[in-house]
Amino acid sequence: MFNQMDIISAVLQKHFGFSSLKAFQKEVLDAWFGHEDCVLLAAIGSGAFSVILLFIFCNLLLPLM
Repeated sequence: MFNQMDIISAVLQKHFGFSSLKAFQKEVLDAWFGHEDCVLLAAIGSGAFSVILLFIFCNLLLPLM
């Protein structure tokens, strides 16, 4: 049986070519899965732009969860 992180890792690799998420990106996903509001403040160059891709990523995950 696959756990939630296995599914996330597989979709992340297949569609975006990343092998893992950064800690703050995982926190954003946790908030999304928990139906919580989230505000992200991150430094330039930290990968915050890829958080925008998380919304696309989440839509790819919905049918799998």
